[in-house]
Amino acid sequence: MKKDEFLAEIAVLLNEDPKNVRPEVEMEELASWDSAGLLGIATLLDEIGVKWDPDVLWECKTFQDLISVAGDKLE
Repeated sequence: MKKDEFLAEIAVLLNEDPKNVRPEVEMEELASWDSAGLLGIATLLDEIGVKWDPDVLWECKTFQDLISVAGDKLE
């Protein structure tokens, strides 16, 4: 999966305009951000084969942080 596809999937999960889901954006700035969104992102990470640590995921502040968690699973 490409990084832009990953961010587009997150936008869908959060029911957010894709232009608001950019690497530099802090997730808490979005009105749609909540624990259900984080759960959806965790599921997305599982689907693309990412082994993630819950503590690390909770510490993510920006979408770039999520990209870093996904690591080499993104092109």
